[in-house]
Amino acid sequence: MVANRGVNAFAAPGGFIGVNTGLLLTSQNEGQFASVLSHELAHLSQRHFARNVLQSKDSSLASALVMASSIAIALISNNPNAMAIGPAASAAKLAV
Repeated sequence: MVANRGVNAFAAPGGFIGVNTGLLLTSQNEGQFASVLSHELAHLSQRHFARNVLQSKDSSLASALVMASSIAIALISNNPNAMAIGPAASAAKLAV
């Protein structure tokens, strides 16, 4: 339980579920409360937190590699504008 009037709950690494006291006080019946807990259990069973952390690491590494490649291309081609190629390609990939 988290001493907070907000109507919220969250799933944390290690299988922990936090519940704000506001959710407990606002729920009109046990079904409402149980539905929020089942939602958080689904997050844990699908390992959403861990997956998001891993994806974040992957995209950070990819961004660093793209930036390093752009700098190398700019140096090799003696064209400072070439540094914009990598970030532009990354943005285009994200838009797809």
